[in-house]
Amino acid sequence: MNRNYMISIFTLLLFTTVNILAQVQGATFFIDKSTKGFNLKANEGKRETIIEVNFEKPFSEKPTVLASLSLIDLQGDKFEVEANSKVNQTLESRGLKIAVDVTGVSRDGFVLKVVVWGNTKVNAAGGSWIAFK
Repeated sequence: MNRNYMISIFTLLLFTTVNILAQVQGATFFIDKSTKGFNLKANEGKRETIIEVNFEKPFSEKPTVLASLSLIDLQGDKFEVEANSKVNQTLESRGLKIAVDVTGVSRDGFVLKVVVWGNTKVNAAGGSWIAFK
């Protein structure tokens, strides 16, 4: 009985210590025309919008950060085509070329980049990130 009691106490202390030492933080992000430096809707070629993220509480060591997209508002094109036209017309629509990148990770925060290229035009994008150590 005494041995089982000691094993239970040890197990409880082990799990409590692991939970205290483990650090996890996360949040969501959203960018659109109101975001400073937003340029994902203009021009063509490679463009990026940068968000600097500061952790609520600094980590004891540099954490691992994962980010993902969960919302993309892609700008479409309007085409006018004559119903009885005998002219062959080629219509090109926008392809979706978008990525989210995490750089500059430190104990205090990181830089999140949303990047588009080619003729992709994005009105807004959103997602989430999680940092853990």
